[in-house]
Amino acid sequence: MSHDALGEKHTDCAAMCAKNGVPLAIVDAAGKLYMPVAADHKNPNAKLMPFVEKKVKITGTLLEKGGLAGLTI
Repeated sequence: MSHDALGEKHTDCAAMCAKNGVPLAIVDAAGKLYMPVAADHKNPNAKLMPFVEKKVKITGTLLEKGGLAGLTI
């Protein structure tokens, strides 16, 4: 969010941030940001780490509150 970095060149940076506790997010093709919501009450970064900066298909429940979009994973 702070520097609009995306794509393969951002992979190492995103992984380092995630390992240091910065929450990962999911961005769709239109640029909309979705925050992962851990239905199991565990750190959602652990589930997302293998997919950092990769194109994926997401299934889950869409939640929206206060202008923030989230997906249960």
